[in-house]
Amino acid sequence: MKAMRLLAPATALQLAEATLPPPRDYQVRLEVAACG
Repeated sequence: MKAMRLLAPATALQLAEATLPPPRDYQVRLEVAACG
């Protein structure tokens, strides 16, 4: 679990993209990441 904290946001998004097939969810996460 500690390794997850070391991952960069970009890497986390890449993992999310591979884990979440729906493009809509991915776009939403991108918007949330951009706002956050």
